[in-house]
Amino acid sequence: MKGGDVGVKEARAPQRVIAFDVLFREGPDFDLLLEPHARVDVAKRVFGGSVLLKTGARVGQIFTNRLDNRGGTHGAVSPFPTMPDLVAVPEVAGGTRAITVASGRTVTLDPASDLGRVLVKHRGVLRLRGGLYEAIPASQVLSSRTVMSSP
Repeated sequence: MKGGDVGVKEARAPQRVIAFDVLFREGPDFDLLLEPHARVDVAKRVFGGSVLLKTGARVGQIFTNRLDNRGGTHGAVSPFPTMPDLVAVPEVAGGTRAITVASGRTVTLDPASDLGRVLVKHRGVLRLRGGLYEAIPASQVLSSRTVMSSP
C-alpha cells in the first residue's frame, strides 16, 4: 500500500478488506493482520492495538501494544497511541448493480455510485480506476485482490 498510513481505531465484527495485497481483518486475537507477502510502503506507519505480521509481510514503523511477528519485516515498534476521531463523511447508500469477479478472473471498473454488493472470488482481481466508488460493503475471499490506481 502506498500513499498513507494504515490504522485500526476499533476492531468490530469480523470483516475483510484487501487493498494492495494487505488484508485488514479482525480476528479473534488481532486488530490488524497482514497476510503473507503483504506490503505497506516502509515510509508509512502502521497502527493497531494488536498486530500480526505473517511470512514475508513488510511494513515500516509499527505502533502497537502487541506485535506477533511470524516471519515479516518491520521498522521501529512504538506504543499504540490514542487514535484521533475519524473524519465525518457523508453516508453512502450504494446502488443495486451487483459485481461478482469469478474465480481466476480480472474485472476493471470505472468510478460509479450505483454499485450494490461486490464479491471477489478466489484468485479473482478487481481493478478500480481512480475516482469515487459508492457501494454497499464488499466481500472478498482469501487469495483475491482489489487493486486501486489513479490515472
